[in-house]
Amino acid sequence: MLSFKSLLVVVLTTLPVSLPTRLFSAGLHPTALVSAEDPVGAYCMLNQVVLDPDDVAPTRIQMWGAFAAADATATSGYARVSRGYMYYTCPPGRSAACRSEWADFRWISGTGKAIGYGQRGKPMGRLRREDEAVASPDLYPLDGGLVKVESKDPTFTDLVAQLKAALAERTYLIARTFVASMTNMPRP
Repeated sequence: MLSFKSLLVVVLTTLPVSLPTRLFSAGLHPTALVSAEDPVGAYCMLNQVVLDPDDVAPTRIQMWGAFAAADATATSGYARVSRGYMYYTCPPGRSAACRSEWADFRWISGTGKAIGYGQRGKPMGRLRREDEAVASPDLYPLDGGLVKVESKDPTFTDLVAQLKAALAERTYLIARTFVASMTNMPRP
């Protein structure tokens, strides 16, 4: 007969490790494989978050940064990383849950850390170009919660590098345009 301790060891060693740990606020580390089997709807690295109409009782959120959305047709399971913004409104009756997750997005924006949210196969909304007017928000995908992404975790190394590169490319372009305007060089 197995003791409780032995049974616990057997159960813990046989659990699948490819499912990401949810509950970003809890500070747990995911061991998810970033692939078509990954249940996360999108990964992002945010450089700015805007809450509307205010920070106290927001009903809409603008999330600006780099995104990789779930895509069943992509080899890696995620579309190519793209810059832009997601614009969401909170589903009716879910304001407390939205405020909680949006506070985490606000906390992580500008830190250079990646985060996952939503659930694969569920509507995630539309990634908008950075020069597109802010209008017609999508419903925020509360399914799935938030996933903390550890940049040192080998399963996320490539994803984090791609998100950082997309944000750095934008920063480089802004700086180069500014220098061009000051020195009469051709604009990029």
